[in-house]
Amino acid sequence: MHSLEPDQLFAAEERIAECSPLLRSGGSGGIIHYRCFYPQDPLLRLWTALVLKRTGDFQRAAEEFEAAREYGLSHWRVDWYLAQCAKGRNDFENARILLATVLAAAPDFLPAREALDAVAEQVAGSGAISELLDTVNQHIREGNVKKASEVLEEALRIQPDNADLQGFHGSLLFQLGEYTRARACFQRVVEVKPKEASFRVQMALACREMGDVPGFEAAVQGALAIDPGCRDALKALADFHLQKERFRDSAALYRKILERTPDDIETLLPLGVCFFKLGDLATTETVFRRILELAPENQMAAENLEAVELARAVKKL
Repeated sequence: MHSLEPDQLFAAEERIAECSPLLRSGGSGGIIHYRCFYPQDPLLRLWTALVLKRTGDFQRAAEEFEAAREYGLSHWRVDWYLAQCAKGRNDFENARILLATVLAAAPDFLPAREALDAVAEQVAGSGAISELLDTVNQHIREGNVKKASEVLEEALRIQPDNADLQGFHGSLLFQLGEYTRARACFQRVVEVKPKEASFRVQMALACREMGDVPGFEAAVQGALAIDPGCRDALKALADFHLQKERFRDSAALYRKILERTPDDIETLLPLGVCFFKLGDLATTETVFRRILELAPENQMAAENLEAVELARAVKKL
């Protein structure tokens, strides 16, 4: 492939990156499948990296690009791809070094020169970003979330593609009740970091507050597809079912959370409510007594135990 012109190589590799899920899968016949069988093949490592970069998994993509270079792929375009991964991780200093390396090998490669100029601006803005974040944190300590959000917007004007800043801003907007804007922030983060479940959960919660049920369900299911045991995603969905009085569905999800964290009081409390609503007084009592073992001062558990006793007395009448 080294005999081809760079434009031809980039065009071919773009098609590889955009290949179907079946072709790129780890299942029989996919790129990742063959990469596992032939781990020292530089082209298979390159193709795997291209697929991972396209999905936004920049860390794993960078590891595969490094492996491709280690096993003999010495073309400067590997550094170009590594620079894009570094930029995707907001590692602007490393991106700048890699882009300079690309230009040393290919001085006429205009995309690298343009990217280097953009990254240089990002690096230059890092000092200003740090000062602004200090101000943001000061406003938060003072309880002025609105002012913190406004200052963070200034930081985003300097680095609009910074996913961490976008996520931070979304969290502040959520606290302020600006759910539509918060959702937009989380959506941008998800586009940059598609493999992180936490931001999908935050987007789901914003959708829930907006009354966007399909959006909420899609975001939660997206988080669970990434991490089936994601506590926050399971809790958000369980709480939603509880709100809709789907007590069995809700209880099943709360119990799944407790498989990992059996002493999670925030999960035990609504689970007890579910069993009470389902008429299972014995299990309800067990759950609330367990809460009082963990937190004897928990007033809600004590009150619910009184409700259980009252319900039993009513049944005897």
